[in-house]
Amino acid sequence: MGGIRCTQKYLEESSLQRTPFLQPIYDAKKPAGKLGFRKVRILIVDDEQDLRQILAEILLENGYLADTTPTVSEATEKMRSIRYNLMITDIRLPDRSGIELLELAEKTAPETAVIILTAFPETETAIRALNHGAFSYLTKPFSNQELLSVVDKALAKQNVFLQRMNLFERLRRKNEKLEKLSIADGLTGVYNRAYLEEILAREEVRFKRYNRPLAIVMVDINDLKYINDHFGHLKGDMIIKETAKLLQNTCRASDIVARYGGDEFVILLPETTEKGASSVTASLRKAVNEWNAHNSDQGITLNLAFGYACRQNGTSLIDALNQADVNMYQDKIRHKALLISGKENRETSHGSLQCS
Repeated sequence: MGGIRCTQKYLEESSLQRTPFLQPIYDAKKPAGKLGFRKVRILIVDDEQDLRQILAEILLENGYLADTTPTVSEATEKMRSIRYNLMITDIRLPDRSGIELLELAEKTAPETAVIILTAFPETETAIRALNHGAFSYLTKPFSNQELLSVVDKALAKQNVFLQRMNLFERLRRKNEKLEKLSIADGLTGVYNRAYLEEILAREEVRFKRYNRPLAIVMVDINDLKYINDHFGHLKGDMIIKETAKLLQNTCRASDIVARYGGDEFVILLPETTEKGASSVTASLRKAVNEWNAHNSDQGITLNLAFGYACRQNGTSLIDALNQADVNMYQDKIRHKALLISGKENRETSHGSLQCS
């Protein structure tokens, strides 16, 4: 609401070709704004159609892209779907105030720089606008040079802000990657032993406070050395990775899978009793059988030994871990006994055929 004089001033100063109201303005032959290397898009919010049109033409002449709208509600909708580098808005608008639009922009598009237009140079209003994140304000009427100078400064500040945000984002991703590397096993991607020991220490404290059940499953890959020696270490690594994947896919999201050693894994089962641990182990054995059925062409059979134990009153999680390890070793011995028994049966059968 800048008044007739402001509109007449712009009409007198501008000799540019008029463009249709509310159309996005873009000329591919012109430079992409004063920032040069990228297209700069500006949103103009004012209830005076002529002023919106003239501002858009000035910005177009200087290589910027411009959208226009008369209301706060339309401006908010546009900011939800389009990323603007800069918004130029009147302080007084038909549906809501420019201050309210600033507050909405802080939530919807905090990276967008804002310039306030006002026909009434009230110090209190200007201070409120600046306190709500506006870069600067312009008092109507103003010259083209004043407008472009403030736009250039606002965009320069916004560009610095974006560079800092990009730097922070890169640092955040790098820190996330480093943190993941510090707690994850390099081959399988599951947690490593060092992080498992941290979790065990935390769970020990939690158990003492809340006395909640927790089970531990120890898993060992049978015959991994044989696979490495006869099929190569790449096949051995494949078996280790497939084992980790199988454990993760079979367990609950709340369960913790960690690689404990070269061929050993540990699974922590929070809120799980001995009965629950037995059920999980049965599911894992079933998953192993299904893996072997689907990968019979690999020439390698996946064979895992399992042992589980629960945290009991008067014992520590380390005690439970050691008991799970003992139970797993007994399962491993049973596996070896079955293999030897099967081999002897095959040899006896083969010998009887030779003697007959």
